[in-house]
Amino acid sequence: MREKLTQLGGFDEKGEPNWEKQYVDQLETKRSLETKIKLLEKQNNNQAHSLEKADNDDGGENKLKALNEELRVWKAKVAQLAMQLEKDQKTRNEQSNKTNKL
Repeated sequence: MREKLTQLGGFDEKGEPNWEKQYVDQLETKRSLETKIKLLEKQNNNQAHSLEKADNDDGGENKLKALNEELRVWKAKVAQLAMQLEKDQKTRNEQSNKTNKL
C-alpha cells in the first residue's frame, strides 16, 4: 500500500504525507490556472472588440442606407429638373415659332 501511495504522489516512502511536494504541486496548478485565466481574459477582450467592430459595421450599414436614400432624393430632383428643362424647351420653341410667324 505504501508503494501505491508513493506512486500516486504526495507521500513519502513511509506513507507520510509529503507536504512540500503537495505545496509545489498546488503552486504549479495555481500557475497553470492563472495562465488559463489570462488566456480566457484575452479571448474575452478579443470577442468584445469583435462585437464592437460588428456594431460599428452596422453603423456603416446605416450610413449606406442613408446615402442610398440621399441618392434616391437626388435622382428624383434630377428627373424633376429634366422634366422642367423639357417643358422650358417646349415653351421656348413655341415662343420662337410665334416670333418667326410675326
